[in-house]
Amino acid sequence: MTNWQELDDYLSLDHGIDAWQDFSIDRARALLATLSDEQWRTLEQIWPQRSVKWQTQLAQAVFDSSAPRMIPLLRAMLRASDLDVAIAAVESLEGRDDIFWPDDDDRAALHALLARANSGDQTIIQTLLKRGSAPPG
Repeated sequence: MTNWQELDDYLSLDHGIDAWQDFSIDRARALLATLSDEQWRTLEQIWPQRSVKWQTQLAQAVFDSSAPRMIPLLRAMLRASDLDVAIAAVESLEGRDDIFWPDDDDRAALHALLARANSGDQTIIQTLLKRGSAPPG
């Protein structure tokens, strides 16, 4: 089984919220770290075809990836039709203030999310909207 297949299967499992947060997410992150460029391209192409739970877990797991393709993937997920997936992408992007600054297209997507999100999620979206479009300094 390839690392990509293992990741795909792993994200399809129902880990339960506590297990996911406590240790399963770490395994998903470890699998992400082993993906080749070709496997990342596959990931970028197929994620919209997977279940909402799979997509949400991917957005959460990719948070601390150092792969250069991580930000473009999360930017695409920010525009997901499912609110839970988009919010998971927002949360991961908000945590990456070292490498993510929203551009005009991102800001438009974030404003669209504001109208759909609950008040708690609106706060994190607004935090991203307040971030400059380039690194400080």
